[in-house]
Amino acid sequence: MGVLETRVRAANKDKVARKIGRGWKMITNHSQSLLGRIWILWNPTVLQFTVEHISHQAIRGRLNVQGNVVFVSVVYGSCDYRERRELWSNLVHLSARLKSMPWIVIGDYNVSRWPSEHSGRRPVFSKAMSEFGDCIRKCELEDLRQTGCFFSWSNKRVGDEAVSKKLDKAMGNWGWFKEFNHVQASFPTPGLSDHSPCILQFKLACRSGSRPFKYLNDWGSHPEFLDVVRQVWAQAVEGNPLEAVSKKLRMLKSALKEFHKRHFNNLSTESAKIKQLIDIQ
Repeated sequence: MGVLETRVRAANKDKVARKIGRGWKMITNHSQSLLGRIWILWNPTVLQFTVEHISHQAIRGRLNVQGNVVFVSVVYGSCDYRERRELWSNLVHLSARLKSMPWIVIGDYNVSRWPSEHSGRRPVFSKAMSEFGDCIRKCELEDLRQTGCFFSWSNKRVGDEAVSKKLDKAMGNWGWFKEFNHVQASFPTPGLSDHSPCILQFKLACRSGSRPFKYLNDWGSHPEFLDVVRQVWAQAVEGNPLEAVSKKLRMLKSALKEFHKRHFNNLSTESAKIKQLIDIQ
């Protein structure tokens, strides 16, 4: 469990931690921040977490759950965009080392990625947003599927003074989605805090049930195939060219699955009949 912006001094952290989980282990970044901006707590009877690096804006480590190794970065970005540049640089450097390993980056980045992640009437695409987006692109990270609140932070005001933003994200690299594609990030309604909590649920048993997407040669000979591809590719999506291609490929995957159900759903049955006839002969 990651806890951000605790504002608890080092002398009091153990007392507070015992109230969260008795017998749990804990690591904080009090060595880098007077008020311990980032805490990570875990139950050692369920999983093991090995700390690899602690900084002012992130704690990085290796999580071992039932033999599954995941690299985790819990982030609390500075309010100063100039300080966040150090965080972006560190994440980009780390991404090169973890390119083929499951890696998740989760936390409060203190900046939105897109103007659409701001509730204002006329949000602008700021330089800080651009730098955040560049970091995500260079790290080759993507958002986990999300449920719950879209905006993760609000100023707790009403009427014209109300402002909401998406400052909190859970993002994974290619290695993460290869191993844990079933995991979703849930953002429930916030309680006393001005942020929604982010909850991830691992269902390791689900891994064996998912099948990889495969292109079938028979699709290309169907008269409607190219129309399906054209319709998906003509849709407008947000992001730079690389992100746009990635999003359209995911959309095309869903469209082709529906296309297969409409026109090729009985393919396996027909193949089985043909095989049976061959065996008889």
